Amino acid sequence: MSRLLNRMALAAALFTTISLSAAEPLPSTGSATSPVINTTCPMCSKDINADKSPTVPLTIGEGAEAKHYRMAMCSESCCTDFKKDPAAALKPRFGKNAAGPKSDFK
Repeated sequence: MSRLLNRMALAAALFTTISLSAAEPLPSTGSATSPVINTTCPMCSKDINADKSPTVPLTIGEGAEAKHYRMAMCSESCCTDFKKDPAAALKPRFGKNAAGPKSDFK
């Protein structure tokens, strides 16, 4: 189950439109009602504490079908790096040319 959630987080970060602009500052922690969808930091693979770790809000889908989640990071520095440019931050670990398992997601 956690592996599925990690893959959903990866897909959300890399393949969906997420509004992250400098004009819209993001809070370090998401709503308490939004579930955390990962168990390890997507930036450096360290374990996270879902209750205390800084989080980035994610919205998957649009309109009435939108689902709201939080992606937890291991530290404020990982959270800040992710907020600057999510696709660029995750590309070395999860991009097309990264080492490791690949999915058939298109």
